[in-house]
Amino acid sequence: MSGKRLTRRSLLRNALFGSAGLALAACAPKVIKETVVVEKPVEKIVKETVVVKEAVEVEKEVTRVVEKQVKAPEEPITLIIQHPHPSYEKFGETTADPQFEERHPNVKIKREFTAGYVKEFYPKLMTMHVGGVSWDVAELPSWAGTEYVLYLKGVLKELTPFVERDKFDLDVFFPIAIKGSKFRGMALFMLPILVDPGQCVLLYNKDALDEAGVPEPTLDWRYDREFLDVLAKLHEKFGDDKWTWSPQVTGTFGYQAALDAWNTSLLDETARKLLLDEPKGKACMKYYYDLFESGNVPRAGEMPGGAGQMWTGGQLIFETTFPPVVPWRFKAVDESGNKFNYNATLMPKGPEPDGKHGGSANPHYMGMGSNSKHPDMAWEYLKWFTGEELADPLWDAGLVPARVATWEKRVQDAHPIWKMSMELLYSVDLTFVPWNFRGGEVEDALVNGMGRVWLGEVGFEQGLAETAEKIRQILDKPMA
Repeated sequence: MSGKRLTRRSLLRNALFGSAGLALAACAPKVIKETVVVEKPVEKIVKETVVVKEAVEVEKEVTRVVEKQVKAPEEPITLIIQHPHPSYEKFGETTADPQFEERHPNVKIKREFTAGYVKEFYPKLMTMHVGGVSWDVAELPSWAGTEYVLYLKGVLKELTPFVERDKFDLDVFFPIAIKGSKFRGMALFMLPILVDPGQCVLLYNKDALDEAGVPEPTLDWRYDREFLDVLAKLHEKFGDDKWTWSPQVTGTFGYQAALDAWNTSLLDETARKLLLDEPKGKACMKYYYDLFESGNVPRAGEMPGGAGQMWTGGQLIFETTFPPVVPWRFKAVDESGNKFNYNATLMPKGPEPDGKHGGSANPHYMGMGSNSKHPDMAWEYLKWFTGEELADPLWDAGLVPARVATWEKRVQDAHPIWKMSMELLYSVDLTFVPWNFRGGEVEDALVNGMGRVWLGEVGFEQGLAETAEKIRQILDKPMA
């Protein structure tokens, strides 16, 4: 065997020096390299090398080589919502706002309610704008085009850039609702919350009709035939014990629905020419004049209460109303001490040959304040309130949304009046909007002028001519 022979002494020597080497190695400084992920707000990314010496004299070299962008904490936001409608106020406070705040923890909703509805609310928005008082979102009921004046005066912000940026689908809404949300068919400055076909529903007391021996109304009834005949029979039967029908020629929606049944409107397509005293418009107004003169329906002020109150109390046989009001009326009767059998259908058609079921689109919108401090979040709220997730809760609250799919789904199991109303939404137009946007002035002239005719204070021809002249004077004025 070649090589040196290993003796016991040499083995011990080797073992001793080997152990000493291991001990010395263990005491030597040790460099450890590792990668550390450090989270920093996106506003500030830092690169650095840090050397840390530990107590055990182990040198640890830490090199930050990975940058991870972390979104900075969002600033707290207070969204100010303006509302003139108690039902929307309640729905917002109890349903829409809490859920929105849950999705956006940095947002708090502040609501400001204005009593007096649009005639008080819209001037308030204008005053706030002039005074530099900011707000973010407002509910905007349609009222003779006054909402367009707010856009013209710079109170409301155009939403087209937001729609294009987010590729927001406007086709989910009824076409008539989108038509009304645009200024002259161009700039979009509102999103539709609700839409219905206006004062198109005829509620009736079935028990009273049975007692008088007259049939229930059908979709074939016409104002100047079946309806006129039934009103005469009901008045003959009940006299002063029950009122027959309270015609709703008392405001924008009532007049528009009445004229629409005669297949005409207050203004022509240019919104510059008055049609009220043209043949169809005049025939429509003459129908109501003759009806009031007959005594078969009460004049304004003759009934001791409003139409809704009188109908639910069983004292009024027919009531004209809006579709969303129908379930409220039915419920009121069911919970009253004077129950009766009831039903609802569309208002009669106008005279032949081209008379139809009348109505007028009744949209409610939401818009953004032009001086909103938080336009992006305001836009998120507009999308939220008009979106799919809140559509069913809105319907359940009696605030029928403007989304087509929701109507198509909910009418299936609802009273037949809802399906009739949905079909009507595709044929009715918006209420009159004068070219100069003086709709409030036109409405006042119409209601006050023809109101004198209905009360018998002035003859039909004179009263119609005076009313038409006042409206034409308003149409000759410059832009509001």
